[in-house]
Amino acid sequence: MKTCLTILICCLSMSLFAQKEKIYGASGNDAYKRGNFAMADSLYGRSLAEAPNFEEALFNQGDALYRQGDFDGAVEKFQKLSAESKDASMKAAAYHNLGNSLLSKEEFGPAAEAYKNALRTDPKDEDSRYNLAYANKMLQQQQQQEQEQQQDQDGEEGEDDQDKEGEGEKEGEGENEGENEKEGDKEGDKEGENEKEGQGDQPQEQPVQEGQISKEDAARLLESLKKNEQEVQRKVRMQEGKQGKKGKAGKIEKDW
Repeated sequence: MKTCLTILICCLSMSLFAQKEKIYGASGNDAYKRGNFAMADSLYGRSLAEAPNFEEALFNQGDALYRQGDFDGAVEKFQKLSAESKDASMKAAAYHNLGNSLLSKEEFGPAAEAYKNALRTDPKDEDSRYNLAYANKMLQQQQQQEQEQQQDQDGEEGEDDQDKEGEGEKEGEGENEGENEKEGDKEGDKEGENEKEGQGDQPQEQPVQEGQISKEDAARLLESLKKNEQEVQRKVRMQEGKQGKKGKAGKIEKDW
């Protein structure tokens, strides 16, 4: 009797040890249902520590990580399961949830590929078919936005290059204008000197010899000479005024 009881106890102990991963898995499911995803993740981890090939625990742990927003961790679990599982339904489900995790990371291209793999494994999976269409749509929008941003960037770079070229041309024009004004000032000074020299070369009135004209004529001649002298001085003053204006440089306004 004792021998039979001992054997029964040993068999029960071996059964409980063999089912430990399932116990942790079931506890993880309860925590998951209560919304305690961190506790569920921990319990699924303990279940996998007991049985590393326990696919249900691995799948549910990926779900718990996804619910916590740990999309990288979820991707890792679903990638492993989709690559290693021999069960078609489990593989298709793993591919589907892998696509969901990648979609949450806005990796629309890889997400679409995951949904395609889910459909290759299970062509009747309408959820994966719907999500594939959504992922392709989001991928198209993403590519279009990237193209627009690249075009805007190229346009800004082109405008900057044009602005730099324009500034270089304006600086060159400003320097040429300054040189032209300086040359004009020099020419104006030379013209003034030539005019003064020309005035110095004007013929002088010949002196009137006494005895050759009457006093009346001499008086009229003297009066005429005075008037001529006054006119000459007036012209000289006017010319000096013109020379002063030519020698004064004007203000150059920059066209920024």
